[in-house]
Amino acid sequence: MIEQYLNENFARLYRQGLVAAGDPARRRIFRSKLERKLPIVYGAIGGSITRGAKATDCFGYSDRLARKFRERTFCRFVNAGIGATGSRFGAFRAAEDLLQFRPDVITVEFAVNDHEGESAEETYEGLLRQIMVQEQFPLVVLIFTMDQKGKNLQRVHAAAGTHYGLPMLSYRDALWPEIEAGKFAWRDISPDEVHPNDAGHDFIADMVAHFIFDEPIPPPELPAPLTPGSLDYDRGSSLAPEAWKIVRNTGWSLFSAPGEPDSMAAAEPGAELEIEIEAKHLELGFAKYAGDFGMADVWLDGKKMTTLDGFFVLADPVHAVWRGNHTVTVPLLRERETRRHVLKFVLSDARHEGSAGHLFKLRRLLVN
Repeated sequence: MIEQYLNENFARLYRQGLVAAGDPARRRIFRSKLERKLPIVYGAIGGSITRGAKATDCFGYSDRLARKFRERTFCRFVNAGIGATGSRFGAFRAAEDLLQFRPDVITVEFAVNDHEGESAEETYEGLLRQIMVQEQFPLVVLIFTMDQKGKNLQRVHAAAGTHYGLPMLSYRDALWPEIEAGKFAWRDISPDEVHPNDAGHDFIADMVAHFIFDEPIPPPELPAPLTPGSLDYDRGSSLAPEAWKIVRNTGWSLFSAPGEPDSMAAAEPGAELEIEIEAKHLELGFAKYAGDFGMADVWLDGKKMTTLDGFFVLADPVHAVWRGNHTVTVPLLRERETRRHVLKFVLSDARHEGSAGHLFKLRRLLVN
């Protein structure tokens, strides 16, 4: 059974048929819509294969793909396939038949309807340009079908697809080598000289669905940094006290209050807090307040690094309304490699002259 062969070998055949993944930006946006279950419009433009010719009840690859979308979210399907027409006619009718419906995803299939010597380079590219400038920034997938001799105009269409960074899937590249190798015959996937049967339409829909749903999307490419030090800040974690590995504690306790982050707090000088942490880049986040706040000495791997002052000095003590209680961050460690460190905080008996107490709130460990 051809269906069994195509299913069992799908991963390999899909890789054969993936001509190009294209610029991932449009796919990233469309996949986000699916993940959020936003309603979408799927539009297909092409010839009789897109229309569904020779499929049972004309339920072709585009209808089958629409059904796959509907398994994930609401999908309106616009089938702009017209038999025996190429991209020349498609370029003139795209606005009325397809684009007025503002599709979020569009498949384009004219590989067996366009022919050499018919200015397909111009008409196909013109159609693509109309589609790509739509303000909703649709995902555009090019599909290359074939005739019974394995022929199509993929060479011309792929040149345009490459130029515009569009994803391209080739039914021909996936299956024609199998036919040439005698794995199955043309008649197993088509009842005539060009149109896929149900198995063929299923395979096309499965290829496109796999590309859209499952093909990995690479992270956005960034230029070289303007400041090399920015690489220490292009990722990281903000660790709340609940996530700290505390190995020794005398006098510190978890403090929670509405409207402010949780913290480890101490108010008696001499209170010690010792933490183990894996890091190459470490910064501390602590509270500053124009009140009875004190100071904490910071030790790293047995060496005193700094003293943090929790007292917030007001620029205008008489008229100030806001008194702080905000989180201030202080760099502590920047190394090339991640390794284990021991971090110790000791509440000092020193304090700012404007403070009458020693309360100190350690809020976050910022780690890379």
